Amino acid sequence: MSAAVRTRILGIDPGTLRLGYGVIDRVSTSSDVGNLKGFAPPFGPPPATSPRSLRSASPRPPAMVRGEQSSPAPHATRLVYVECGVISAPSRQPRNQRLLTIGCGLRELLDELAPDEVAMEQAFYGKNVQATLALGEARGMALFVAGDRGLPVAGYAPARVKRTIVGHGRASKSQVGYLVRALLAMRRAPESDAADALAIAICHARLGGANLGPRAGERVCFGSHAPLRTQR
Repeated sequence: MSAAVRTRILGIDPGTLRLGYGVIDRVSTSSDVGNLKGFAPPFGPPPATSPRSLRSASPRPPAMVRGEQSSPAPHATRLVYVECGVISAPSRQPRNQRLLTIGCGLRELLDELAPDEVAMEQAFYGKNVQATLALGEARGMALFVAGDRGLPVAGYAPARVKRTIVGHGRASKSQVGYLVRALLAMRRAPESDAADALAIAICHARLGGANLGPRAGERVCFGSHAPLRTQR
């Protein structure tokens, strides 16, 4: 009997006010590591309106629907929901202070949940130059924190994430959130930023980490701040 191999993936939707995060475990038999080609759970049509984000009493609801917890097929690969949420900073703070606050919250998250790999939204060129620059700064902060923990990081364009989750690159946020909930058998739909982060993590798991960069070298530490972290 093949032993199961677990890889914990942290998905990040970066931002200078709010950073969405989503953590999943990719559980595979030892002979099936890197293969998620056949992973395709049944989807229904997405809802006409965006699902409301509700706070769950438990931050880690069951990842499998009751009645579907039979033994996995030989060489099966499963995605197991762990946690998702948002790390935010006060809007009244200057941008550099917000990035430091969110970065400290991300550092605490890495220490608590101990991911093996990190995936985040890739930088892209947009019509709004200021928004593009802000995203680049937020990504740089997240890259630094992941590098501080020696974690490999992969980047994925938004359109690629949508194609992996929904099947086309122009999916709405409600469609992405609906299918993330279906893929991970969550009791409630996550809020938008957390759903995007989970979608990035799922994309990374299904693509087998093809975009992973090298692991970073030495770790460094920086000061302590108090970010606001909400989770599901």
